[in-house]
Amino acid sequence: MGTLTVLLQLVIGAAVIENSIAISWAVLHLAIGTALFAIVSEARIYLGGRAVVTVSGLKEIRPHGDRKSFY
Repeated sequence: MGTLTVLLQLVIGAAVIENSIAISWAVLHLAIGTALFAIVSEARIYLGGRAVVTVSGLKEIRPHGDRKSFY
């Protein structure tokens, strides 16, 4: 779902540039960007800090109560 939203965001963004920033395309581009932000936020809330990707790229599983994962 997130990947599809990113691709749609890119396509509509290109249409915005191609159509000299027509207001209808710009509003659609912003709406899709808002949906993408909601998807990412929802995923972050759902995971809650249990799975954290470290600098080395390895996943580290933390206890649910540990909130040091905002990096």
